Amino acid sequence: MLAGTGALIRTDSGGRVVTARLAASGIASTPKRLLDVEHVLIGNILSERLLEKAASVAAESVSTPDDTSATNAYRRHLLTGLIKDVIAQAAKAEEGMVI
Repeated sequence: MLAGTGALIRTDSGGRVVTARLAASGIASTPKRLLDVEHVLIGNILSERLLEKAASVAAESVSTPDDTSATNAYRRHLLTGLIKDVIAQAAKAEEGMVI
C-alpha cells in the first residue's frame, strides 16, 4: 500500500490559518480532499492541540472496507500521522523555512 498527503497552509501575521487545502491518496479508492480537516484549521492558530483535532477528523473520514492491502483501521492510523506531519511541514514552508 502506498499512501500520501499534500497540504497548502497559509497563515496571517498572527499565525491564524487563513487558507487550508489538504488531500490524501492511498486511503480510499481515489484521492480524497479533506474538506472537514480544512474547516477545522481555518480561523485557528496552529498548535499541537489543533494538529491532534485535525488528525482525528481526518481519520474519521476514512471509511474504506478492508482489502488485501490494508485494513480500514490501519488506514486511519496511517492518516493520523501523515496529516500531522504534512500540516506542520506546510506551516513551516509558509514561514519561509526549508523542509
